[in-house]
Amino acid sequence: MDNQKLIEEINKLHYHGFLEIAVSPDDKDILVVFGSSDVPEPKYAFDEYNRSIWKYSLESKDFIQMTLPEEDSSKVTWSPHGQKFAYTSLNFGQKELCLMDRDGSGKQILTQSKFSGRDPFNGTTLIWSPNSQYLAYVVMPFGSKYGLVKKFKEYYQNPSEIYMYMGSDDLNKKIRSELSVFESELHIIDVNTLENKKVFSIKEKMIKIEHWSPEGNQLIFSIGDELKSLDLDNSQCTCLYKGRIELIQFTGNEIIMAKRIANGIQVGNIANGEFQIESAINFPSYNIILHTWSNDGAYLFFSAQEGVTNALYRMARTDSKIKQITPMNHIVWSPMHRAGVKSFHHSSNLAFPLGNPSSAAELVIADLNGNLITTSEINQNNLFSDLKVEIIHYRSGDEVIEGILVFPPNINSEIKSCPILVYLHGGPANGTVTANLNDLISARGLSAAYYLALHGYVIFLPNFRGSGGYGDRFKEEASGLNLMHAPYEDVIAGIEYLINQGIADPDKLGIYGSSFGAMLATWIVSKTSMFKGAAAAVGVYDLLYDD
Repeated sequence: MDNQKLIEEINKLHYHGFLEIAVSPDDKDILVVFGSSDVPEPKYAFDEYNRSIWKYSLESKDFIQMTLPEEDSSKVTWSPHGQKFAYTSLNFGQKELCLMDRDGSGKQILTQSKFSGRDPFNGTTLIWSPNSQYLAYVVMPFGSKYGLVKKFKEYYQNPSEIYMYMGSDDLNKKIRSELSVFESELHIIDVNTLENKKVFSIKEKMIKIEHWSPEGNQLIFSIGDELKSLDLDNSQCTCLYKGRIELIQFTGNEIIMAKRIANGIQVGNIANGEFQIESAINFPSYNIILHTWSNDGAYLFFSAQEGVTNALYRMARTDSKIKQITPMNHIVWSPMHRAGVKSFHHSSNLAFPLGNPSSAAELVIADLNGNLITTSEINQNNLFSDLKVEIIHYRSGDEVIEGILVFPPNINSEIKSCPILVYLHGGPANGTVTANLNDLISARGLSAAYYLALHGYVIFLPNFRGSGGYGDRFKEEASGLNLMHAPYEDVIAGIEYLINQGIADPDKLGIYGSSFGAMLATWIVSKTSMFKGAAAAVGVYDLLYDD
């Protein structure tokens, strides 16, 4: 395969990142939002990712494309009767709220906004009334906070007038002043008549809609650390709870909530203005994500990073028992697969993406014990079938270091002394190399490991000290004066391990990285001459610059 064709095929595969999942009310169809952040920086800064909506049928096992990438559709939400779904989409240069019939017909633009902000629906929440007649949604007329900062920085770089900023504190003060215009509004629109009513707005805070009561007269929403109920008949607002709010579920007349604490999770119910803890677990892992409750509220589903693995877990609400749902050396969540896990409405089944270092993620339907019911095939290909991937462990001093090796095509155990490229991840804690093919094929500040392997290199990706997913002590060992030295020792130990195993040719070693990995790469080549080449991207190379 020629180089340009290879890049096109990789980009096509990389586009199918599972960004959103929405299960239909009858559990027969699943809407999936695909997309990729591989877009120019001015676009993704304003929440423009070339996303598209696809429908997966649980009967036919087929994907049907519902919107095009240039429409950048997202925030997909089924109507309660299941005949329509709402979403935001880019139309004529402005994001709007749209509607479509379940079969893909009847596309309709619901709003005609004239907001000054470029990303007024960035971070919006949408929710249907129980009778499927109304949609409540949140909009930011001046744009999101991130968009406002980006807009100011663009002006700062190319001002029409000259300003003097006395250091970073003065500049940050100006940014905070620009953010003071941030506002969020709660609207309700009649999807039949298109009558649109602004219910209320609030300055400098974000509204998140949580629930529409089954009777249709109460909207539950959160603003910061307050959970409130709005009576739509008399416009009276009642505070239900004040405190940190995370994953909420409404079951009958009960409000249950899960929230993360230091190295653990608490679950309980909100009653009489208090969060009443029912059970808690100690789960010292990195990057715990609370995904969803089961439809009856009996189980909480969350994922956690454990080394290269991002596993799905089930926690019982009553007795705190935990069960691992997905296998090791797989991922259910990553920045490129942000959809996470969704519960079905009439069964205990779950829908989530599942991938590993050798296979791109697919949409998986499983029961609450993790038994697979069906798996999609949208990402099946033979592009990397000749490549071999191994997860390795080796010693560096008193630590065991985990890493990934990607071998070039047709390699076998008899082939020795290969050219090695060492990839150093960013972060370091939030840049951990994971068991995710999308990470390994991407060149967006990542390794492009598969591309390089197809050109004859073995790629070595170590999770050196400082990486997340191995506990606080492991992470904190790369700090202070050891910020560079501890990872350096782990990388050198990894190279020595590969040489001793006969895998690495000591005369054909290269090293590269981005962000923190770029800093580390330049540090390493200043300490040793074993590498014949080094590449560093978007790093900081003078840590005293801001002092």
